[in-house]
Amino acid sequence: MKIQSPVTAAFFGDRKRQVLLAAGLTAIVLLVVGGMWALRSPAANGGPDGSGQVAAAAQSPAAAGTPSALSSDAPAPAADPASPADPAVPSVPSDPETQQSDAPPAATSGPAEQELAATPQTVAAPVAINDAADLQEGVTATISGLEAVAGEAAGPGEISGPSIRFVVTVHNKSTEAVSLEGAFVNVEGGSDRVPALQLSGPGATRFPPTVEGGASASAVYVFLLPLDQRDQVQIYLNYQVSEPIAAFNGSVPSSESTS
Repeated sequence: MKIQSPVTAAFFGDRKRQVLLAAGLTAIVLLVVGGMWALRSPAANGGPDGSGQVAAAAQSPAAAGTPSALSSDAPAPAADPASPADPAVPSVPSDPETQQSDAPPAATSGPAEQELAATPQTVAAPVAINDAADLQEGVTATISGLEAVAGEAAGPGEISGPSIRFVVTVHNKSTEAVSLEGAFVNVEGGSDRVPALQLSGPGATRFPPTVEGGASASAVYVFLLPLDQRDQVQIYLNYQVSEPIAAFNGSVPSSESTS
């Protein structure tokens, strides 16, 4: 029988306790390390970084594109204003002639001086300056008061100088009023029939718009006319586009009256 000394027994007793203590510490360390590893594992946290973002990013493209994945703040698409389903937009007729048929007819204007001047008209056979010219049935015109005057330039393009002044009178022997609104007078002088320039004075007047049945109406005209063109003078009265132009032919005074 082997007998251990007290020193040896004490040594081995301490050694056994040290081994047990080391084993216990090792087990504790393993438990701590295992717990920390479990906390950091991808299965417990939904991703390698523990934030769960990898799992969210792994959604299928179909799920990401669904309306539920869109932001609720995104504006709704605006309705097409030209859509046929919109009751506020009137439909346009396909037939352009239908649109034009609804338009009111254009208003027409009566005869004016421009229309009379632009419309080709026949000139009646000239009469002597002292005679009456027939305008239409029951209506005649006469020239009177022919005299030489010093023409006055008052309007644009007018030139003062030796001129003639005369009175044109329309006699309405019919029972209906006759329009004189578009009536105007032209004068030509000399054998070459040079157009004379109409002046504003002295003493020029215009016809009234109408002359009543059984009445007469007059207007005073002044034309610049050189002295060497007064032997052969033509005076034309164009008073209505539907009637021939009345013509008067003759000589006119060459000097002003001294009275």
